[in-house]
Amino acid sequence: MRFNVLFLYFLRKNLTNRWEITFSPLMSAILGTIFLTYGLRAFVGETSSTIMLLGWLSIQIIAVSVSMAVLVTIELSTASVLFYKSLPIRESEIILASNLSAALTTIPIPTLCLLIASLMGLKVNVSSFLFMVISLYIAAIGVLGFILVFSSLVKNIVRLSIIASFLASILTYISPIYYPLNVFPLPVQVIMCLNPLTLHIKFTRQLVIFGELDYLCITYLAGVSSIWFILGYASLKRKMEKTG
Repeated sequence: MRFNVLFLYFLRKNLTNRWEITFSPLMSAILGTIFLTYGLRAFVGETSSTIMLLGWLSIQIIAVSVSMAVLVTIELSTASVLFYKSLPIRESEIILASNLSAALTTIPIPTLCLLIASLMGLKVNVSSFLFMVISLYIAAIGVLGFILVFSSLVKNIVRLSIIASFLASILTYISPIYYPLNVFPLPVQVIMCLNPLTLHIKFTRQLVIFGELDYLCITYLAGVSSIWFILGYASLKRKMEKTG
């Protein structure tokens, strides 16, 4: 019960007090989805359009994850952390609730874009849509953890957003956002599969294009995201313990 209250507190804080940050990519995400859906379908055909569109939707996870990772790192490593430490709650619960709510905050924008794309002709039924949203959240947990691993090591808060943006670029380009995964050499594919976005994109493309529910892929996604999340949690906990 205590953890649930804390989780809902952080989630409400993210969605209300920080809406100008967490929802800032909303307009560009919607416009990009609309014009890419029409333009790509007319230019490269339905299959290639779907491949690129599903990659585009995945970028929206990164757009909010960067902001949330920076906010979480600052909040749990500056003077404001003293307030949380004064509460009768374990530090582990504070970090876990903060990180899980931050990951959930990244979901509304790509989910809305997915809904818009499906209304515009992307062939997604109700069950596939739900599986894609679940995959989105699992990937968001991994992406947030990846950024937290390195952002928690940064001592200079002024440089934190720069480092986070750089990490977002790495996640973007070391993933098959714009191309199918199999166009890369096998060793490169292995490296790319350490990126939660890669496995999420692979899972959604297999689901939408071929109508196949790849349980193995989403299991790998859950495993990779869990590893990054645990590493991010550990890095943030160590930083939080040094504060105050």
